[in-house]
Formats: sequence, structure tokens, C-alpha cells
Amino acid sequence: MNCLLGIRSREEAVLFRNSRDYEDFLRMLSNARGRFQVSVFAFCLMPEYAKLIVRSEPMGASKDFLSCLAKDYAVQSIVKKREIKKEFPLKAWRSCLKNDWQLFNEIKKIEFEPVQAGFVLSPAHYRYSSAFYRVRNDFPLSKEHFPSGNGFSFCHRLN
Repeated sequence: MNCLLGIRSREEAVLFRNSRDYEDFLRMLSNARGRFQVSVFAFCLMPEYAKLIVRSEPMGASKDFLSCLAKDYAVQSIVKKREIKKEFPLKAWRSCLKNDWQLFNEIKKIEFEPVQAGFVLSPAHYRYSSAFYRVRNDFPLSKEHFPSGNGFSFCHRLN
């Protein structure tokens, strides 16, 4: 099952303050993916939130994966002594994608968010997005490849 996952702070505060925060999250993402039967198709880390598109078997694995990832990042934030007041300062959400067309549209949307925010001119230039790695043929988070056809080849034309 394909799912769109999201993580954001409860106070709508900045989630990633510097490049180390982004890199720590990517490392945790890779580690959590290894513990669950989850393939990450796309991701985008923006200062206030993270969005991911994953495929999981069995169906409930994406929920467990998301919960683990949010808790790991919350614990790390507490260890870094950020201004966090609640026990679990992050809120996470999940939405299942019904078909390949919806999957393709969500991938395109999240990979283009840095462009819409004015951070970069092309998704391929945003270091904390799957588009950055995909155009370099260095996508470390998934062993699976996108299905051919159905518009998925757009990922190789992002730069």
C-alpha cells in the first residue's frame, strides 16, 4: 500500500533549524526504513515539516514506521535541549493513496514544494528532497524503482 506521511511540530514551529537537523532526520529515516518493511519513494524536508511517500507491506507497517520516526526525532530534539514543552512534541499524519495516478501526483507535489516556497528554481537543486538524489541516480532510501510509464519518468527530467 502506498501512503503519504507527514510530520510537523505541534506548535507549528520550525522542525529543522540547520543542516545538521536535516541530516540527522535523513539518517533516522534511513535507519527506521531498515527496521520496517517500507520503501521510501519520495520525501521533502521543509523547515516546518517533513513529507514522505512510502510503500509498505503489510499495510500497517507505514503507521508503525511513521510513529517510530516521529518519536525518534522528538527524543533527539529533547536531547538537543530545544524549547519543547510536551512529551511528544510532533504530530504525524498518514493518508493512503488509492492508485498510481494519485501516487504520481503526490510525488510531484511534494518534490516541487521547495520551488513553490521560493527556495530553489528546480526540485533537483533542493538538497533535502528525493528529487535531488533521484536525478543523480543516488536515491539511498528505496530498493524499488518507479514503474515505467504512467508519467513516472518525469523524475529524471527535474534538473
